[in-house]
Amino acid sequence: MRGSSLASNPTTETLDESNPGRRAPAQVTFRLVELWDRRGVAGEGAWEITGPLTIGRYADVKINDPSASREHARVQPSRKPGLALVVDLGSHNGTWVNGVRVDRALVGVGDVVRIGRTLYAIDEVGAEPGRLAKDMGARAGAMLDLLSPLEKFAKSDTRVLLTGLPGVGKQVLAEALHRASEVEGPFVSVNCARLDRDTTDSEMFGHLKGAFTNAFRDRAGLIAQADGGTLFLDEIGELPLESQARLLSVLQDGVVRPLGADRGAPVEFRLICATNAVLEAAVARGAFRADLYHRIAEWPVNLPPLSARTADIPAILAKLGHPRLERFTTREALVLASWPTNVRGLVYAARRLAMADTSPEPHRILFPGGMRNRPPAYVPPFSLPESAEELELLMATFEGNVSAAARHVDRSREIVYRMLTRFGLGDRN
Repeated sequence: MRGSSLASNPTTETLDESNPGRRAPAQVTFRLVELWDRRGVAGEGAWEITGPLTIGRYADVKINDPSASREHARVQPSRKPGLALVVDLGSHNGTWVNGVRVDRALVGVGDVVRIGRTLYAIDEVGAEPGRLAKDMGARAGAMLDLLSPLEKFAKSDTRVLLTGLPGVGKQVLAEALHRASEVEGPFVSVNCARLDRDTTDSEMFGHLKGAFTNAFRDRAGLIAQADGGTLFLDEIGELPLESQARLLSVLQDGVVRPLGADRGAPVEFRLICATNAVLEAAVARGAFRADLYHRIAEWPVNLPPLSARTADIPAILAKLGHPRLERFTTREALVLASWPTNVRGLVYAARRLAMADTSPEPHRILFPGGMRNRPPAYVPPFSLPESAEELELLMATFEGNVSAAARHVDRSREIVYRMLTRFGLGDRN
């Protein structure tokens, strides 16, 4: 993690370099999101973490789970910006964070807390869910904040450019925007990377009979087919420059002219584009037209990876036909995975859930190519910190209590005080 002070009012945003999916906003209100209850039913509860919040059978967050203690654990904001603190309260079955049993741990957005047989995600407070969020099964704060402004012009013809890693759900969002627009026309999806370079213009804009060799009949292009609806151009960065110029003309004039035609026909559609490339860089090197880029990016949206949206996983699975997962080890494996292939990987795993529930090793069925777990939360080591960053994390884990930190590393309070002074942290504890 990048170092940052323990000041109470930070103003910048940082990124956890060990996990690009985990955001570490300097100013954030955390919340605890129930993923599944002990029976495997997708959870609905969420609790803001504005102060100490106890979890247990008789606690602030009450859970109907006999394997949980009366007051099992506590979660609260920490002194470290962008992180919360989880503390086990002497529970019988232990408190687990990202699959590791802990007494105390610092956690960030996306981390998973196990209390008994109930699973929770650490998340950030987001906007109120609207139609788009409910349609997509979005509960994670990052997605709610992203979708909220889109709700306001879902019925407009504002052109949207969706970016993000492969598999994050760009087409899913495009389809949800189309449904929210309530237009009567079709949703036409085109993967520009799969178009034959020699026939791209014919595919996109159509052609008349005799326009070129083998043009034996008139053909309506994909743009004309999207008239009155939505045209989704995936991998827009792969569109050849010549075709980019023709597309720009359509967007400027509202007219599509098939190959071989003297005049065009009026066309009206909502354009949504997507790419996992950096189009600004393509513009800079001349591989993508700057004027087209500004036309298609009226509202750019960067979708976060699934590793930053743990709270979304149960709802996505429910939409895929799995509202309940009986087996605890299956549930835990799904939320502890790092999901390098994002939502696409989750969709593939969902197809194997029935087999996984009957297997003694469900993770081998769900992840036949091997499973990468999300990074562990910060658990303080039993050795003296060697840097200011490590000392900050240690002190944040023990809530600034020098005596408790000293006992943990088996050193005197004086040694810890000297280290705080040495690293310039003495006035913060």
